[in-house]
Amino acid sequence: MIDTRKGALPVVAQLVAVLVGTLLVVYTAGWLVMFGFWVGSRIVVLAGLVPAFGLYYLIGTVTKEASPLTRTPGWRVLWAALVSVVGLIGVVFYSSALDSWQPHGPTWLLYGGFGLPAVVVAAMLARGALLPLGTAVVAVALIAVADAGPAWQAPDTAKTRTKALGVTPYTVERAGYGAPVIRVADGQAVAEYAATGPDAPLGEHPKLVTRHVEPASWSDDPTYREDPENHLWVRRHGETEVTAIVPKNADKETAREFAQAAGPATDDEVMRLVPAPDRPVLHVVDRFADTMRRLAEGRGSEN
Repeated sequence: MIDTRKGALPVVAQLVAVLVGTLLVVYTAGWLVMFGFWVGSRIVVLAGLVPAFGLYYLIGTVTKEASPLTRTPGWRVLWAALVSVVGLIGVVFYSSALDSWQPHGPTWLLYGGFGLPAVVVAAMLARGALLPLGTAVVAVALIAVADAGPAWQAPDTAKTRTKALGVTPYTVERAGYGAPVIRVADGQAVAEYAATGPDAPLGEHPKLVTRHVEPASWSDDPTYREDPENHLWVRRHGETEVTAIVPKNADKETAREFAQAAGPATDDEVMRLVPAPDRPVLHVVDRFADTMRRLAEGRGSEN
């Protein structure tokens, strides 16, 4: 039991050391954990936890009287693992809460909170009964309060729309034609144009079809492909292939110029022409569960 100042000193020292150590790891090696979540790799995330585990083991060694699990080397391994893994889960929850609540305050104070989950775990593993029980009650209450707050929704940006589309569409401004209608068909982005008057050198409905292919070198000169109904001019740049599809009744060289002038849609064009993707509204616990589920399934972040 923690019944004297002397008895409380190791516990306080351990919790302070865990807080400082966690923030040190977060702002030095934390990028590796973030990268693991971004690409959906459990192995990378676990590799990013190695420095934290080593530091927690060292802290447990120095403050071994603070917890029954830090008194012997074998139990200390379990203690360090619990603080590392459960602490990381708490950091994910805290991040989800920040996304939803978007609190205003000093940046150092908000980001300093990333050290609190590990402290909470260490406090629940500390010696005695009052501190672990009280910490558990407070943790449950904070989770309930966080989930009762504002919901989170992914931002609607050109980047998120392009990612939902699956490929960056190529477009071109052409006299005699309005803005294209962009749709997805068989994993390809199809930008279809419609003539606005009789002066339509590319026919009624020329198209630009963009798709991902095996990486290839850039070709400035479009390549012509034979087709009984359309002129097909194809350009390749890295993993992107753009095909201009123009009816046969149009001039072949004009169709080639159409393909040559095509370029990646700007952010403004994406926001105007690409439909907004479905963006579910998530509360904090839902957002947290979605993040953990993506990691478990090996899927990266959608943002």
